[in-house]
Amino acid sequence: MINKEWHQNHKMPAKATDEQRLEWHMEHAKHCKCRPIPEKLIPVCQSCGMPMKIESDFGTNAGKSKNREYCTYCYQGGKFTKPDITMDQMTKGCIGIMVKYGMPEEQAKKQMEALIPSLKRWKQL
Repeated sequence: MINKEWHQNHKMPAKATDEQRLEWHMEHAKHCKCRPIPEKLIPVCQSCGMPMKIESDFGTNAGKSKNREYCTYCYQGGKFTKPDITMDQMTKGCIGIMVKYGMPEEQAKKQMEALIPSLKRWKQL
């Protein structure tokens, strides 16, 4: 259902950057359900790869502002929730979660073994 009043009062900026577009779509999702956030704009946690689609998915910085790189499960209060976890442990944990939600184990393993090493937290290793 479209919220015409919200749309009239909240125009997408001209030549919006991807970050501006994401911010607009995140706010849009709170007020109007006429369309989902475009898949290519949905950020993924740079620790576990979880898509972050709503405000509560994002972690927090030390000052309690939202962190746009890491999810709430990986990053709270400006720190990693599991600072000593290894890349292998993260990969196995994510595979387990994906299997729990119905993905075949081999598919989850293939996805996570490709994705996790490419994320910011693990690239630095």
